[in-house]
Formats: sequence, C-alpha cells, structure tokens
Amino acid sequence: QGVSLNNEYELVAFTHFTLSRVYPTDLGLGKRVVEKPISFKRKDLLEAVTSALEVLNRNATIHGKPKYTAEDFLEGVYRSVPTTGTEYEMYFRFRQGKSQGYTKVTVMRPFAPLVTLSSSPLPPSKDKELIHVILPLSGRISTFQGFMDKFVK
Repeated sequence: QGVSLNNEYELVAFTHFTLSRVYPTDLGLGKRVVEKPISFKRKDLLEAVTSALEVLNRNATIHGKPKYTAEDFLEGVYRSVPTTGTEYEMYFRFRQGKSQGYTKVTVMRPFAPLVTLSSSPLPPSKDKELIHVILPLSGRISTFQGFMDKFVK
C-alpha cells in the first residue's frame, strides 16, 4: 500500500490543523510555529471540514446515528502533493449514548488538468549576437587573457 519513494526528499509532509490554528512542518525564515489560518487557507480548511461533515451526516441519516457538527471536529492533517492535489485527513468525535469514539474522514481536493493560457511564437534569435562586457581588469589583464583562452577551448 502506498507509493515507494527513492529518498526522504520525495516525501511530502502533512501539516497539522484545527479550526483555529495551523501547525506547519516546513518552517522557513521568519515563519511561526503556530499560525492562525486567514484568507484562502482558512476558506480551504473550512470547506474541507464542511465537506467531511456532509459525508458524515449523509451516512448518519441513513443509519439513524446522531448528527455531526463542527464542534465534533477535533483535528486534522493536510498536505499538498504537486501532482495530485491536497489531501485532508480529519478526525471527528463520535458520541452515541454512553459510547464514545472517533471517526476519520479523508477527502481530497484534486488539481484541475493543465490549461494552456497562451501560446505565442518568439522571434528567431540572431546568429552570433555581439555582447559587450565591461570588466574592471586593472593589473589583471594576463589572468583574464588566460581565462578567455581556456573558455574558448
């Protein structure tokens, strides 16, 4: 099960999230350990949770189970795989009478197929185009001449 990877650099890590916080794994310069989801990131996460709730409640009405709400959402993880899309795994609290448990929902937001935005011909390049380079060579002309001789070969 799964895809075999050649090395650890091919692995796309998951990012942990709740409704109010995102805990990124790829911390760069100036990045925070905990982020508050805003703008499109918040919209994406809320849409994923809402989609999972719709799936859970669709099944709940069939089997007579209690309805799930956003308060039942505990946490989730997501990752964006460049070739396929964004995968979400979300965990919800399940309560029925005195029994409690957890339900895992996995959804995916696939990337759309490639769309050509524009295609325009480029003018042909000139053969042997002359380029002028200005270099400060005071006292280093022989070194530069040696470099150019090796460069031409």
